[in-house]
Amino acid sequence: CYIGNGVVVDCDALRSEPGLSVHFVRYAWPRALGRTFYGAGVPDNVQTSVAAWGGLLTFPPALALATRARAAGWDGVVSHWAVPSALAVAHAAPGVPHVAFLHSADVHLLERLPLGGRLAARVVAGARALAFSSHDLERRFERLVAERLGAAPRGAVVPIGTDEPPVDPRERARSRQALGVRGLLVLALARHVPVKGLDVAIDAVAGAHGITLALAGDGPERAALTERAAAYGSDVRFVGTVT
Repeated sequence: CYIGNGVVVDCDALRSEPGLSVHFVRYAWPRALGRTFYGAGVPDNVQTSVAAWGGLLTFPPALALATRARAAGWDGVVSHWAVPSALAVAHAAPGVPHVAFLHSADVHLLERLPLGGRLAARVVAGARALAFSSHDLERRFERLVAERLGAAPRGAVVPIGTDEPPVDPRERARSRQALGVRGLLVLALARHVPVKGLDVAIDAVAGAHGITLALAGDGPERAALTERAAAYGSDVRFVGTVT
């Protein structure tokens, strides 16, 4: 059960689902010190909290031990984030069919680690299939492992999203009025940090007539993004955190 990056999963509700078991991987003692994966996300947490650094060391072995203890009863496993989750599964459950899902921070980290290519190759060796949240991440990961493996493994690209829910036209009209939007509205929902590329979105709508960009979320880059929007003449609405 994962809580972080602005997404909150109601773990207690999951526990009540028939046929579904939820287990927490404890990596901090007492548990209240487990600050690494909560709130804004790992990159921001380690910059603002000393307690977050401890989880970088304790979570990988804790996850590997928890995986090894339960893997005998698994038909398959899906890991999210190559580092550390896919590596922990590759080490602790080598015989279990494994799909490794790579997002963004994990590929970003592997590109910067001295042994990033070797670790990426270990992810490939320990997974039956790879899944990526974007084509860009797939291409970057392929470059990481191509030199070590001689060929770039290909995986499926599965963009993270949700089916569009039915929206009451009156509610939509009220929202557009509250934002002061008359033309096309583009929404980006993300932490305001460099890796999310919100500066690219601001640049893309610069000078575009009739296009408004709404940025929902918050983070340390908000002031810089606000200045960028003003400098480029982009029509941007900063919505803030949406619960």
